[in-house]
Amino acid sequence: MKFIVSVFFVLTCLISNAQVGVSLGPSLLKTFNPTSPYCGVNLGVEIPSDMQTTYYIKLSNYFRKADEEQYFYNLNARDINTSPQVIAVNANYTNNFISIEGGTRYYFVGSYDFGFGMYGGTNLMLGYSSIKLELDPYDEDLYESNLPRKGAAINFSVGLQGGLKYSIPNAGTVFLEPGGSFVVFGVPSNDTAASGYRLTNLLFTVHLGFRKDIF
Repeated sequence: MKFIVSVFFVLTCLISNAQVGVSLGPSLLKTFNPTSPYCGVNLGVEIPSDMQTTYYIKLSNYFRKADEEQYFYNLNARDINTSPQVIAVNANYTNNFISIEGGTRYYFVGSYDFGFGMYGGTNLMLGYSSIKLELDPYDEDLYESNLPRKGAAINFSVGLQGGLKYSIPNAGTVFLEPGGSFVVFGVPSNDTAASGYRLTNLLFTVHLGFRKDIF
């Protein structure tokens, strides 16, 4: 996660001498599973090369969310004299997700600076999931769990994004950006991450926000 945040700020510093639009707003991330979406916030930078073409970077942090399904694990006794030798304990996974994405936008209605506009483009996204395993209380002196309580996973995806925006003179720009991404690969760090990783191969995002231009 620190690596993704560092990349975002390094890239932002490299383009700090250009005309820059800085944006902030809420975000939703929906997987292809029948579960509620992840909620979060986004911080973005958009750099116009001309009034019809821009480049952007967006950092999004989706808040930790518990699984809507309940699981259980069998725990073994530490001593052969303990009875019972195996107990079942309720378990749950929680996930949060942070991503950095970037790409090119093409304004096919309106332009970057003025009035109403519509745009679309492609993007690349690098994501990091922090995964925790939570077990119901049990007697840890008598029973043991060999499962790591924490794990992580990284993924890389490619996608498409569209958007609607309206620029208010002398104020800024409000925008709505739906998008979809295909996860090319995901790499878990351990068994907990592999079991608790909840992002599917298809991801859908919606970003709302307000953009202010800095010259």
